[in-house]
Amino acid sequence: MSKKLLLAASAVAYWFSRREVLKVFKRFDKRLTPVVLDVPHVNVTFKSDGQQLVGNLFGTNEKGLIVFAHGLGLGSDDYYMITKALALNGYQVLAYDATGTFRSQGQSTVGINQSVVDLRSALDFVLSHKDINHDKLYLVGHSWGGYAVAAILNEKKYPVDGIISLGASNSAFELMYYNVEHPAEKLMLPFTSLYHIFAFGKDFFYTAVGGLNKSNIPALIVHGTKDEQIDIKTTSIYAHKDKIKNPNVRYFIRDEDGNNGHNSIFEDVSDPKKIDPVLLDEMLNFLESSL
Repeated sequence: MSKKLLLAASAVAYWFSRREVLKVFKRFDKRLTPVVLDVPHVNVTFKSDGQQLVGNLFGTNEKGLIVFAHGLGLGSDDYYMITKALALNGYQVLAYDATGTFRSQGQSTVGINQSVVDLRSALDFVLSHKDINHDKLYLVGHSWGGYAVAAILNEKKYPVDGIISLGASNSAFELMYYNVEHPAEKLMLPFTSLYHIFAFGKDFFYTAVGGLNKSNIPALIVHGTKDEQIDIKTTSIYAHKDKIKNPNVRYFIRDEDGNNGHNSIFEDVSDPKKIDPVLLDEMLNFLESSL
């Protein structure tokens, strides 16, 4: 095969991979039925890679500030049961819509590592505002956001006191590799990876395990045994527990029917609009122990 033909074939493969990525990481618009935000809050906006992100700052800071990162395809309002519960227990919570999601700008959600980019921007925002108390700073995230709160710890510049990661993967590449079943799709993985490297640079190589080991801060890793999106045995952070050397990492593995799936790990079985009380107790105990 000539060099020109090889280059042409590679270009086509890259274009195809990029198209397929953006089918998954499309723009997600807000649902027609709004969530009633009945906890005192203020609206906030900040820039992330040129896009304006929109969020809410809930509650008052009696115990610390929590920055919450949501999962792909959902927005901050979809996790209101969590942010509300944390706010009512004395924490101020910043919950924002990521790039390409709901109220925030962006034609797409770009790719796996966009959650890291947006979390970085959220942290820069709160740290640059003197009227936002961040003496105690915690990160909480689910799925896409759960990966981000651990991966961002690869950057030691943020004074994070603890994280809670719910149903998250360890790395971008592992998530792509284990979610591809057809052999032809596996052949496209180098080009899918290349797209992410072009889009995110070094962020693509961040792993949750790497962040946890570099930071040595307290972390609570939560995962369901029947998670249908992030398999607990392969792609999850928990699957790599033997590589985690941080002695301050705790695990809360959910095996109860109705609370062991990807989203159901935080939903109350009797009312999905409320946070599961067992998980809430675990989260609050963890946060209290990190004060």
